[in-house]
Amino acid sequence: DHRDLHSFPTRRSSDLSAHPVRVNALVDPSRPPTSMCPSTYTRFSPCEQHIRGAELDHRSVEGTFNTCAIVPTTRHFSEPIPLGLSTEAKDYVRLGGLERNLRRTAEWKGMAITLSQVPGKSASFPDIPADCAIGMAGWIRMEATPGASCPTQHAGRGNYWEGPHLAVTILGEQQDFTSPGGWQIFVLGQSRCAEVVARALDRSYGGGGALPLSKEDCRAISWGTLPSAVVVAAHTATGRVCLIRDSAGFVPLYYTLRGGVLRFSTNLRHLRAQTPETGTNTDKIVEMLAFGHRSGGRTLWQGINVVGPGRLVEFRGGGHPHQHQFWHPESLFEVAERQRLEACSSLEVLTEIGAALDEALAPLQTLESLAVPCGGGVDSSLLGAYLKRTRGQLHFFTVNKTDADRQEAEWMQSLSRDLQIPCEYVNVTRENFFSAYFEFLALSEQPAIGANLVSHRILRRKAWDKGEKHFVSGELCDTVFGGLSSFYYLSRRFRLLRMLSALRKQDRFWLIRALSGEKSLLLEIMRTARGEELGLLAGADLERSEFMTEIDSFRYPGQSNTQLMADQLTWMNLRLIPSSLHNAFFEYDEHPGGVTYFPFAHPRLLRLGLHLPHSLKRNQGANKWIWRKFAEPYIGKEVAFRKKYTFPAPIRTWFDKAVLLLPNGFLEDLFCARVGDLARGMGPEDPSRWTLVNLELWGRLNCWKEDPAALLGRVL
Repeated sequence: DHRDLHSFPTRRSSDLSAHPVRVNALVDPSRPPTSMCPSTYTRFSPCEQHIRGAELDHRSVEGTFNTCAIVPTTRHFSEPIPLGLSTEAKDYVRLGGLERNLRRTAEWKGMAITLSQVPGKSASFPDIPADCAIGMAGWIRMEATPGASCPTQHAGRGNYWEGPHLAVTILGEQQDFTSPGGWQIFVLGQSRCAEVVARALDRSYGGGGALPLSKEDCRAISWGTLPSAVVVAAHTATGRVCLIRDSAGFVPLYYTLRGGVLRFSTNLRHLRAQTPETGTNTDKIVEMLAFGHRSGGRTLWQGINVVGPGRLVEFRGGGHPHQHQFWHPESLFEVAERQRLEACSSLEVLTEIGAALDEALAPLQTLESLAVPCGGGVDSSLLGAYLKRTRGQLHFFTVNKTDADRQEAEWMQSLSRDLQIPCEYVNVTRENFFSAYFEFLALSEQPAIGANLVSHRILRRKAWDKGEKHFVSGELCDTVFGGLSSFYYLSRRFRLLRMLSALRKQDRFWLIRALSGEKSLLLEIMRTARGEELGLLAGADLERSEFMTEIDSFRYPGQSNTQLMADQLTWMNLRLIPSSLHNAFFEYDEHPGGVTYFPFAHPRLLRLGLHLPHSLKRNQGANKWIWRKFAEPYIGKEVAFRKKYTFPAPIRTWFDKAVLLLPNGFLEDLFCARVGDLARGMGPEDPSRWTLVNLELWGRLNCWKEDPAALLGRVL
C-alpha cells in the first residue's frame, strides 16, 4: 500500500524521543560517515529523512541489507506507531515486531526458527529453519567476478556451499555441478537434472542480452527437471543467475532482489525474516476471491516473488529479471505424436500407460514401507493395488471427518478388505482441524488453498508419528488423463450449446445478458471489458492472461473443434494447477517431514497426457476414460468408474463463529468495504464464504499480529 509513501513531512529528532531505536551496523569501514546536515533532507526519501532526523547513520533503502538492520528497542508490537510516519517508515518500525512475533509464534508451537544477520561481505546466509525437514536457501551477489574461485562445499545439516559471491544451503535430495561454460548448478528435488540444465545454459548463453533458450533447450529442461526440482544456476564471471522450477511445481522457490543481492528460499517465512517488506499485494487477495486460489509469479507479500512452474527467471547484474517460460506448447506439443496416438487402439494405449507407470514407480520398489493417502478415489486406489503386486509393507491412510454427513470410511472399508491393504483412519474434528489450520497459517504465512488440504496435514502428522517416512500421491492424474471437472465441457450437451457461439457478436452480447442472473447482469453492465476482451485479459488478472496467449499454439491442420477445446483444457490445467495448488505438498514434506513421490509427474506420463486424443479422455459419459479402463482390472469396475466425491469438511458448522470476525475485521479495514454484509448475503455452502474467513484469519495472524491462542479461542 503506497498511498502515503511520500506524504510524510520533515520532522526533527525531538519527534522520536519517546520511541528510541537501535542501529545494528554492518557498515563498510571504507565509507565515511554520512553527513547529518539538515540541508540535505531534500535529496532523500521520506523514510530516510525521518531516520536522519534522529541522527542515525543510515543509507538508502536499496542498500539496507548491506549496511544495517533497524529495529525498535522499547516499542511493543501492540503499541501504536508514531503519528506522521510514512508507510515506508512504518514498515521499518514494524520490522522490530517481526522477530518478536516470530519467536512468540514459535514458542506457542514449540518450533525453533533460525533468524540471522543480514548478509554482508563476510556474512553467510542462515541455515534452513530448524523446524523444516527439507529446503534450499541462499544469496548471490549480482556482480560480475571474472576468475572467481568455485565455492567451497561444507557438510553439516545438509550441504553448504560458500564463496565470496554466494552462499547456498540444501537439505534433502540434492545435486551440484559446474559446467564447462562456468555455470555453477545447485539442485533440490528428485530429478537428477544438473547436467541437463548446464548443457542447455552453455548452449544458450550468447554473451549479451537476454538468455535465448531454443525450443530444443526448453524441451530438454521441461522433461529433464521432472518429477520435481528447483535449480539455482550462477555464472559468476558475467554476474548472471538463473532460478528454475520444474513444470509440476511441487517444490516452490521464493526470491527477492535488494541492494544488488539476490536472496532465495523454498520457505516463504524464512525469506520474509530476511527482508524489511511488510506490505501486502491486495490484488492477490482479490484473485483468491475470484478464482479460489493464487497463481503466477507474485506472492501475497510485496517484494517477495516466486518462480512459476515451468519457468526460468534470469537475472543479469543489477537489471530487472527476465521471465522465460520453457514449459510452453510451442516447445512441447508434437503433431506427429498426436497422430500416432490417434492411430493406436485402446489396447495399445493401455499397454503404453502400464509401461510408463512401471517406469514412474520404479524408484519406490526399494523402499521398506510406503504410505498411500487414499479416500477411495480411482487414482490412489489404483496406486495401492498396483504397488501391492510387488511390495509387502504398504498402508492406506484415510481422513475421516467425524462431523461430516458422509465419511471416507464408506468407501475405504470394502476397498481395504478387497485389496488386503491395511487402512489407518485419521479422525478430523473441529478442534484438531483449527489447531492444524492455525499452525499452517503461522508456519507458511499464507492463506490455505482449501479446507481439505488442512485435513491432510493432520493425516500426514499421524502417519509420521506411526513411523511412515515415504508417501506416494495420485496428484496430477486428473490433470494428465482429463479427470477434472472442466472436461465436462466436452460433453455432448455443452457442445450443442456451444453452437450458439457462431451467432453474431452483438447477438451474443444481448443473449449473455438475457441469461444472466440479477447480480451478474449488473456486473456485466458496469464492466468496460466484456466477452472476448475480458477473456483475453483473464478477468483482469495479467498473470493468468499470459497463458491465454499460449493456447493458440495447439492449432494444427485437421484438428476438430472438440479436440482443440480438449487441448486448451489440458493446457489450462497443466499450467494453473501446479501454480496454484502444488506448494501445499512441499509443505507436508517440510513439516513434519518425509518424502512424497509423484509418479504422475514423471515425464513419460505427462508427455502421454499432453498428446492423448480427446476420445480417450472423455468417452461414454465418463471423464478420464482411458485411465479408468486401465484401473478396472486392479480395483474393479465399481471403484474405477464411480463418480468423484471430495468428502468436504463441514465448513458451514465449523466456521459459524469465525464468520462473526468479518464485521470490523481485517478485510473491512484493508478494503474499506462492508465485508460482513457481503458474507451475510452468501449461502452457508458458498465456497466464497470459506475464502473470506480464510483471508480474515490469515490477515489477523500475519498482518495484525493478533495472539494465535486468543484468536483460536474465538473461533472454537
